[in-house]
Amino acid sequence: MKHIRTYQIALLCLLALALGSCKKWLNVKPEDKFTEEMIYSNPEGFANAMNGIYMKMAGNDLYGRGLTLTTLDIMAQRYAIGNTTLRTYPVSKLDYTEATFKATLDVTWQRMFLCIAGANELLSNLNKYGNVLTPAQSDLYKGQAYALRAFLHFDVFRLWGPIYTVDSSSLAIPYYRKLSSEVVSFIPARQVLDSVLDDLKMAEQLMAKDPVVAQGSVLNNTNGYRINLIAVKALQARVLLYRNDKPAALAKAKETIALGHPVFPWATYSSVVESVGFQDRIFGSEVLFGVYANSLYQTSTNLFMPNTSPDSILAAGTSSLLETVYEGNQADYRYTQNWLLSSSGVSYRTLAKYYDASRKDRYPFRYMVPLIRLSEMYYIAAECETDKTAALGYLDSVRVNRQRTPVYLPATADLEAELSKEYQKEFYAEGQLWYFFKRKKMTTITSANNNAGIKISLNQYVLPVPESETSVR
Repeated sequence: MKHIRTYQIALLCLLALALGSCKKWLNVKPEDKFTEEMIYSNPEGFANAMNGIYMKMAGNDLYGRGLTLTTLDIMAQRYAIGNTTLRTYPVSKLDYTEATFKATLDVTWQRMFLCIAGANELLSNLNKYGNVLTPAQSDLYKGQAYALRAFLHFDVFRLWGPIYTVDSSSLAIPYYRKLSSEVVSFIPARQVLDSVLDDLKMAEQLMAKDPVVAQGSVLNNTNGYRINLIAVKALQARVLLYRNDKPAALAKAKETIALGHPVFPWATYSSVVESVGFQDRIFGSEVLFGVYANSLYQTSTNLFMPNTSPDSILAAGTSSLLETVYEGNQADYRYTQNWLLSSSGVSYRTLAKYYDASRKDRYPFRYMVPLIRLSEMYYIAAECETDKTAALGYLDSVRVNRQRTPVYLPATADLEAELSKEYQKEFYAEGQLWYFFKRKKMTTITSANNNAGIKISLNQYVLPVPESETSVR
């Protein structure tokens, strides 16, 4: 990794931008302790520092586009990419050596560690200057910082680390617990996940009195969908499943469901379909954690609108992938509401999930990209439950809340096949399918580029560590 001092300077710029006057702060000796004390002399300084991390996470290089709407879903073969001259073509071919894609992954790595550095910087300053906050405020900020540090390290690991159930002992990624000038050594995969879970346990303890438990999506909507106690528990379930600890993952998923559903209710047919002008196509009431990406709708227009060039649009094209994924079910509004046929532009369905609402005053989830949603907990519970009837029941819980007419799975249904279908239906333009394929060690995956699916080697799931990292070691 590049020298940590680079991150410190970048962090000060980030904080200054959040404060609204980067030039002003840079003119007052950014590395001067006096400036640091001034920034954190009141609660607003900590709020702005926290904002700076979320703003960076919502950038196009990270969760505002690349790790949700584009790169990971292109890698997972969600979109038909036929033009060999497009920048997306080597991404779809998993050509990690192609110069532009290689540079994109390098930037992603650096940006993720910049956000990690931001979390560590905030923790350090909470310890030094946190007396300007109430104990409750301090605990919530610390809890968020620990949770974000875990969330980001885990996604770095899911991208660049080995398939855990294949190799948990080899060196995977570095884990940064503080901001310093030292370059941290890579640690084994097992130790990475231990560190992630340690941070999440600390976050869970610090956020024990999080008001989200009582207010849920109502609070999230006014609080920018920031990470919270229920999202922390959900992330624990996600990590535990990734390390194949199914009993622990099941327990945590069930705990999250029980705590979350009273305050994160299912999206309804009315909210998704009938609310003309402010349809909730992202099922926002169920989202436990997301980022506020203020360029989301322009990004969505550029990528998915039916009048976008057929060569560059991100869509399943004329392939039968969508029909296969959604089983031709016209009652499933993940299909009929998120994939629309237009009277102009291309003749096939295009993704409308992130279209802006015409009734902006009535739509509470504008600019939000989901990162953790409650439905995932049902999928985790289904995968980990040893009783097949109960497992299918968890899948049915999601299915019946995604269509107007409930249709239940038969007792003879293939649980693994149904689970794979559900991940494909639920997480378009959220980046989660690539991680599912990797965790399940799938060597043949469905593809918009080939109706028969494509072959993929297990080695292709492990991204090469960027040269910006290896060159300084």
